[in-house]
Amino acid sequence: MARAIIKKSDKKILISIDKLDKNHLQIVIEDNGIGRKASAKIKSEKSIKRKSIGINLTKDRLTNFSLTLKNKYSIIYQDIENENKKATGTKVIIKIPLK
Repeated sequence: MARAIIKKSDKKILISIDKLDKNHLQIVIEDNGIGRKASAKIKSEKSIKRKSIGINLTKDRLTNFSLTLKNKYSIIYQDIENENKKATGTKVIIKIPLK
């Protein structure tokens, strides 16, 4: 069983918040982790299975928040890869309606 080795001192996260237009705010979160595929593989190999509810709770909150608004929210997950197609992190783009 191969495991990715991550140096704790090398962990980075970048968060940016921009107003796209008068109707939308965009939050971009980037990290330099092992990527979603490697993370899913490690999770599937664990003997204790725990269901992560963080993303679902966030989606529920955004859904409730935007019920009375004209525009909808969106969440996009992107893998960050180097030139050799090796995962070098993850980017999450959240678009939140203001109106």
